[in-house]
Amino acid sequence: MTAVANDSIGLDIGGTMLKAVRIGADGTVHERATMPAGSTMERAALVDLVAKTVETIRRGRAVTRIGIAVAGVVYRDGTMRADASNLPLLAGIPLAPLFSRSLAAPCIVLNDAHAAMHGEAWLGQVRGLSNALLVTLGTGIGGALMLDGRVRHGAHGRAGEFGCWRLPDGRLFEDVAAPVPFERRTGRSFADALVHGDAEVEVTAALDALGQCLGAVHMLLDLEAVVLGGGGAMAGELLRHRVEAAVRRYCPAVLWDDLQILTSTLGPYAGAIGAVAPSVVGAAE
Repeated sequence: MTAVANDSIGLDIGGTMLKAVRIGADGTVHERATMPAGSTMERAALVDLVAKTVETIRRGRAVTRIGIAVAGVVYRDGTMRADASNLPLLAGIPLAPLFSRSLAAPCIVLNDAHAAMHGEAWLGQVRGLSNALLVTLGTGIGGALMLDGRVRHGAHGRAGEFGCWRLPDGRLFEDVAAPVPFERRTGRSFADALVHGDAEVEVTAALDALGQCLGAVHMLLDLEAVVLGGGGAMAGELLRHRVEAAVRRYCPAVLWDDLQILTSTLGPYAGAIGAVAPSVVGAAE
């Protein structure tokens, strides 16, 4: 399909990968790109990689906007802090001006989980819903909340950031349940281990942690849906089924109501897509 002149480019800079899309106003994705990036790169090299990626996927076409999702809390002054990000190389720098200068175009910069929620509300599992939690499973665990039809950012931009909750044994939730730490511990990807029955003790511990935390969030906020996204959600229906079972163990049946546990239909590109969703662009303007 031929792309129209009002395409946008969305990028998602994670702790280990850069994902990018060129997408039309109607939500049609015309180009995708994924490559290694993230916290191990020098800042200048990362900024240069972003610029080259944008140039590659735009294919000479004019674009109306560029949105960038980043793996960290973006505070009201437009910066991240080293202790609240998987990209410490970008800490303390006003991000929108940094990328706008490099790309010679205005840029919107926001947290990756919040961007993914905007994407799911535009084109994915949250369309038509008013109260939902998105969980991104990757280098860490991110979260985003939609309450009463609006993506909520909180007083400091941290709404939904529950990956740093401490479990009863003192461990961080994301250290136990996030796919990248899981792979470092076991040598197997979380999705593969789930599908093939490997590292079952570690898999069970990760799912139990998800059940504890997601059950508590639902009981607090009375959600319609929890959407599982990020690279760790590649196991699809098997993951969805086991997470639902884990949440049910920690949520009394009387409070379950019609809660849906879903997997993202946008996959690992949800953050890149959501970075240029109409709700993001409208809020920025």
